[in-house]
Amino acid sequence: MAAAAWVRASLAAVVAGCRWIGLSWPWTVIVLAWPPAAQGIYVGNVAVPLFALFAAAVWRPALLVAAPIFKIYSGLAALWLLRRAHWRSLVVGSAGVLAVGLATLPLTGVEPWSRWLAGLQAYQISQQLLPDYLYGFGLARFVPLIVFAAIAVAVAIAALRVRHPVEQLSRLGVATVVASPSLFAHGWLVALPGLVRLDTPWFWLALGLTACSPGLAWFVALGLVVASWTLPTLRKRPGSDAWHPLGAADMPWPSLADAGPSVRPAVALAGHGQPDEGTSTRSQPSG
Repeated sequence: MAAAAWVRASLAAVVAGCRWIGLSWPWTVIVLAWPPAAQGIYVGNVAVPLFALFAAAVWRPALLVAAPIFKIYSGLAALWLLRRAHWRSLVVGSAGVLAVGLATLPLTGVEPWSRWLAGLQAYQISQQLLPDYLYGFGLARFVPLIVFAAIAVAVAIAALRVRHPVEQLSRLGVATVVASPSLFAHGWLVALPGLVRLDTPWFWLALGLTACSPGLAWFVALGLVVASWTLPTLRKRPGSDAWHPLGAADMPWPSLADAGPSVRPAVALAGHGQPDEGTSTRSQPSG
């Protein structure tokens, strides 16, 4: 019964996340068959509900603080709170995490937490002994650690440089995948907002690469996304397009363009900067 409930919850999380970032119903169904979503649902990985939290963060930024409880490296997206000066959300999220931790201490004690930290250290050691298995197909498996770290930092900085808040969050999803020390297909879900930012031909190429067996080729798709950050010709442009997941929109979370005041506080500081070159102002939330 618990397994069935988790599967239903995972399906709901993928559907909700896809709809929140602006995908149509047909494309949402297609994403359910996309390897990152399909694998995440099949194995019951927590990356699936984390995708829903990530997708909802434009309205509830504090959710980004909760994600590292489950996967530490997912805390990279929380840099969005610092970059956007969402201090209240950062405090609220941190306080919520602390409150949950303290509330569970009478039930669990301190030992499970110490075991968790020891388990992380043991896994890190095991990765060196079994690199073909425990790294998954993370970038750290294919390049020296120093190179991996340099690439991860460079992509994160590039993601933070853009001024548009929605664009910035989608790019941090990509940076999270690049910086993942142990990566499997379901970890790519948070990169979906970045992938749909590609123009139709390039998006289909990325979709095809990530529909095959997971491997280094998947990073070619991410390479296209990162390249689009400086090459506007690779990005989706406004205008109806039945072959693109966003349809007429040019950016994920397109509902923010016409949303009411209830969703604006989360991106209220967006108005303090202008979009980077090649980024449409159509989807920019007003402050």
